[in-house]
Amino acid sequence: MLRLRESHFLASVSKSITSILIGIAIDQKIASDVETKAYEFFPEYAGTKWVNEKYPITLHHILTMSAGVDWEANKYSRRDPRHTTYQMYASGDPIGFVLDRDLSEAPGEKFYYNSGLTILLGGIVKNTSGQYIDDFAGQYLFAPMGITDYHWDKFADGNIQTDGGLHLKPRDMAKIGYMIMKNGKWKDRQIVSSDWVAKSTKKHIDALGLGYGYQWWIGKTKVNNQTIKVLFASGHGGQKIFIIPDLDLVAVFTSRVFNSKGHSGPEGFLLKYIIPSIVPSAAPKKALKLSPEILDELTGKYETKEHGFVAPIFREGDKLYTRTSLFDKVELIPESETQFSGDSKNIGEFKIHFIKDERGNVKQCIAYLGFRGIHFDKIE
Repeated sequence: MLRLRESHFLASVSKSITSILIGIAIDQKIASDVETKAYEFFPEYAGTKWVNEKYPITLHHILTMSAGVDWEANKYSRRDPRHTTYQMYASGDPIGFVLDRDLSEAPGEKFYYNSGLTILLGGIVKNTSGQYIDDFAGQYLFAPMGITDYHWDKFADGNIQTDGGLHLKPRDMAKIGYMIMKNGKWKDRQIVSSDWVAKSTKKHIDALGLGYGYQWWIGKTKVNNQTIKVLFASGHGGQKIFIIPDLDLVAVFTSRVFNSKGHSGPEGFLLKYIIPSIVPSAAPKKALKLSPEILDELTGKYETKEHGFVAPIFREGDKLYTRTSLFDKVELIPESETQFSGDSKNIGEFKIHFIKDERGNVKQCIAYLGFRGIHFDKIE
């Protein structure tokens, strides 16, 4: 049953809304600009490594999750005590916990998903405005937009769970998406500056096959031969706000599917049903048969350095195949000599685009899965 009248747990969609609140604080000259060093916002934590050693981490690095601090979020499940976010929640002092993490690499060089950095954003709003971010949001974001049914989960020390603790109605999620699509304006009121919207929603760093802005994800795909660019907020369990300005479209999803399908399901529904209903239909594709010589040029092993995954591409007869797992053999259907499509029971529909060097040798391919474009290098 669709329950538009009930507030819903947003998980990490909260991160994108927290970014809006940082923008409002900067617009009002409450907080300093994004080049301010993070330790300057937390003088009360003088005993931590960030402050004592004056780590060169800026607000920009926090917003783009490129701070370069030690944080294990991929190897273990969120409920595993070895997961750093689990440890932060159990620490009793989440901000102090984050500010005491070691600097493991130069800030700004690499994206690494880190919920603790978003917790710091809530602390920055509190230390600069004098208000916890839930009160700040109520005054400067929610009230001006007529949003009255909301609440934030809190830590035991009173700090707000800005990484995932916001609860909103789906229709209010859509309001926020629409406000961002309209460059920060809701009806006749500027909620956050258009300058902040532009900065926060542009790609600053590569992130898991997507672009990442200031706590917003940025992707693109093709539907009916039209390139579709999308900005979105994404939360565990299937919480999504999709914004597609070129189609004047905001699409909101909520669910409680707490596995990989929770993330892929809404994206697949948007790509398979909603966008094609808006974008004009493309001409029917003609069956294409490629010569064995062309297919042999494409065969080999391809590796993505970002994920450490090796994908084989091989020929059987006059057809090309790949595997997305040991038991999932997928036929690649040619759309041109370098463009193929497939449908995997593991990962769903995808496209592969092969890239040749100046001598005509295949050197790379890009796998487009949903809004992600994952680069693979040919290694054999």
